[in-house]
Amino acid sequence: MIERIKEIAGFCSTILTFAFFILTEDNIVVLSNALHISMWIVKLLLIIVAFFISTIANLLFHIIRWRKTIRGYNYTIVVKKANIFHMKKCYKVIPFDECFTSKVGTDPGDINSNSICGQYIRKISHKYLDVSNYIRKIIDSLEPSKTPSEYKNKKRYPSGTIAVADDYLLLAFAKLNKNGNGVMKYDDYLECLDKMWEELDKYRNGKDICIPILGSSSATRFSDANLSTQDLLNIIICTYRLSKHKAQNTGKLYIVYKDANAISLDDVS
Repeated sequence: MIERIKEIAGFCSTILTFAFFILTEDNIVVLSNALHISMWIVKLLLIIVAFFISTIANLLFHIIRWRKTIRGYNYTIVVKKANIFHMKKCYKVIPFDECFTSKVGTDPGDINSNSICGQYIRKISHKYLDVSNYIRKIIDSLEPSKTPSEYKNKKRYPSGTIAVADDYLLLAFAKLNKNGNGVMKYDDYLECLDKMWEELDKYRNGKDICIPILGSSSATRFSDANLSTQDLLNIIICTYRLSKHKAQNTGKLYIVYKDANAISLDDVS
């Protein structure tokens, strides 16, 4: 927000410098007499107009620069810079680990409070006093994997499994190793995406879907691949295009990201 204000202020300053260069003091006096208002009010109006123009220009600049729309046969993908929690009128996919861990903390196996999952848990903690119990009720109807997790033999769910929680879709994503760290193989990632597309197709009911770039946080490690955020984004797009479960003109897929330096929209394929 502070950076956005600085951008608007800088653009506004440029417009005003140009305006006062064109409009000399004599021109302002003439304009003041014509409108029957004081010179100070004329200058204040110029500042307000410049600020309004700067705000609109800044908004359009960011929409154009930080957003890309990909249209194909019966599907639309929108890649945009945004906070997933600010997205409206869509299901928001929240990636958990394979055990749907709900404890936020710094111990091994805990959820990082700054992760999307951590933010979601903190967000609903104001509504549900016992978040762990709420999550357990949400996933109660899901079919767990036959084998337990490597981490403390906890009950786990196949990566890509979805649980519906109001406007949020809770996703079983990262597999846990014996130390409680999220570790995946490249093939695990592809299988997760394939199952996720199938699950989303089942639950979306014509609504737009919003997902983050899965696997791009430091909490998830790939044991057999070195994948950048750009690579992960392109893999997500590619698997969605190839999936037989993508939406058939019943809603857009939004893929959101926060770090503009992590990807290049020109390299989105």
